[in-house]
Amino acid sequence: MEEDTPAVGPPAAGELRQSSNMTLSSLGVSEVQGGDQNETDDPDTHPRYTGRTMSATPMTRRFQNLVHGAQSLRRFSAADANVVLRKSLLERKITRRGTLDFSSIQRRTSYGNLSLPDEDDNTTEALRATAHYTIEDNKELQPPVRADEQIPSHLVNHERTFGFNFDNRYNLVFFPDGERFAYSVGLFTKVYTLSNGEQLSIPSIDQGGVGALAIDPSGTYLAIGEKCHHRRPNVYVYDITTDFRTGDRYPAVLHRILRGGSERGYASVDFSPHDKTQLCTLGCSPDYLLSIWDWHSEKVLLRCKAFGQEVVRCVWGRFPGTLVTYGVGHIRFWKMAKTFTGLKLQGDIGKFGQAELSDIEAYFQLPDGKVVTGSEYGKLLLWEGVFVKCEMVRKAEGGGTARPCHDGPIGVVFIADLNTDGKEGGTVTTVVTGGHDGYIRWWLFEDVDQAEPPDDADDGQGLDVGITMLQEFRVPSGSSRSRIQHIERSKDSTKWLVQDSHHGVIWLVNMESTVQPQILQVIRAPAAPLTGVGLVMDGTPGEQLTSMAVVGGEDGAIRAYNVTVDTPAMAEYFHYNLEYDDDEEVVKVTSMIMVSSNSVIVGYDDGT
Repeated sequence: MEEDTPAVGPPAAGELRQSSNMTLSSLGVSEVQGGDQNETDDPDTHPRYTGRTMSATPMTRRFQNLVHGAQSLRRFSAADANVVLRKSLLERKITRRGTLDFSSIQRRTSYGNLSLPDEDDNTTEALRATAHYTIEDNKELQPPVRADEQIPSHLVNHERTFGFNFDNRYNLVFFPDGERFAYSVGLFTKVYTLSNGEQLSIPSIDQGGVGALAIDPSGTYLAIGEKCHHRRPNVYVYDITTDFRTGDRYPAVLHRILRGGSERGYASVDFSPHDKTQLCTLGCSPDYLLSIWDWHSEKVLLRCKAFGQEVVRCVWGRFPGTLVTYGVGHIRFWKMAKTFTGLKLQGDIGKFGQAELSDIEAYFQLPDGKVVTGSEYGKLLLWEGVFVKCEMVRKAEGGGTARPCHDGPIGVVFIADLNTDGKEGGTVTTVVTGGHDGYIRWWLFEDVDQAEPPDDADDGQGLDVGITMLQEFRVPSGSSRSRIQHIERSKDSTKWLVQDSHHGVIWLVNMESTVQPQILQVIRAPAAPLTGVGLVMDGTPGEQLTSMAVVGGEDGAIRAYNVTVDTPAMAEYFHYNLEYDDDEEVVKVTSMIMVSSNSVIVGYDDGT
């Protein structure tokens, strides 16, 4: 009698689920047991040998999968792997192949084009202080080759640069030694030595020119904020304590690069006097971005838009965490405030109130926190908080009427001691101003600091307060009207560099005697765009061929430069002739044609 054979068919859903659970459970448990010999030695109790099933919930299955993955990784030999300990950019270290011991970690001597010292130093600060970039073979820093270039820029050698960028209102920075200063012209930052007239050129890396310069309070680093049209420009921080390599294309050591702070260029750069790691930058049009950097680490700490119109400068305030920006029709007071979401930049717009709205070009903060600024109508404005407290004018003498401090905009305001040359007290603290009328004037500090608005100010009678002028002199003395944009002082304040954008001259004022200061001409350059350039070639057979460049511009001046004879002053021999100047309006040069080796025809915009 045949036995009935059970029909074979697909397992029920429950059976399939049970089988699947059994498989996962067995795999998971076997891996776990494989890691613990105490629980796998008895085959009578292990499900793998007994065939018993172990149910698992979805959460258990996920846990078992994780355990399985972890145990699989353990089976790989660490001796055949590269173990990398990742840290910050400047502290990145790597282990040698074939070791589990991190005691063999060695510091990498370079990261890309950032060179690091080979010495074993565990402090980040020491590492950062000595690191530097190479420039020439750094692909990040090389400008693209444009299709319209007739000669690629890397095949052109720079010989000489003549000129000065008067469009930059603050284009002078003194080195700590008081013998050298830096300024920008074209695609270069020039370092000028006063004692011998020698000049050294630091080329623009971004190939768009230079927008701003600053030297840190210790006199160790020079920051150059550049401009660029093909990418976002950078701020380059150079170490100026090392000797310049005069024969190299890039003579200064590049210490840090601050990236992405503006779309087109930088209008202002300023190192913090309170925190040596912080620096603020201000972008040019169209973004006007105000950025606070930890420049040692090349990181942005805070960033926001400074204003909707042109902003000309950003400076740190007298107190930590405060800044000021100013420009066309505004001044703004900033502070770095801690909020529940972190550190923020908070800016308050200055309120002119009864005072006339004005562009601001000059600023200084008094010891008690009040602020003194210039104005475009010649008065000094005293700010308390965000409001104009009073407008300061020249005190009336002999029953006369009060007059503005300057005839025209005030471009310079700072505090300095005035030597009274043997008079009682020796020196007196003063507020110094420089204006577009060509005068430098000293005002009694107490009058400025203690100025109060008149009693009838609330009745709409104005905010004018008279202050005492102690001394004045004109730069240059007895000359036609100059326009003082900026005054840069040496560390000991004995040398002042005056930026005169009317004559196109940088004046050196020796302030060892403030009664009869000595005024010298250091640099003369076109103060407006050039409208004509000609080259005069001269030479006889057997003699050296010499060349002279003759230029004319919108400042109404004709200048000639010897461009072939090498001298310590970079062949700057000036032949200057200002034909048409009525002291109020300059007649511009509109065209210029060289007709022979010693003749030039010049046309002016008045038809001359």
